[in-house]
Amino acid sequence: MSSEETPLKQVTVEVPEDRVAEFHMFFGRFLAGRGRHGRRGRHGHCGHHRREREQQTPTTDVAEV
Repeated sequence: MSSEETPLKQVTVEVPEDRVAEFHMFFGRFLAGRGRHGRRGRHGHCGHHRREREQQTPTTDVAEV
């Protein structure tokens, strides 16, 4: 469905005055369609960090007594 076919709804949101600029940046990213969860995924972690952890070999350092 194109934007011409999508019905519009006006929404009013209260934002603290000192965070208006931050809200505009957030809303701009939302309208640009960066995806549901942005670049960092659902839990706020970049995917490449997970792959790096998976590639590391576990070490079993045991202190000798």
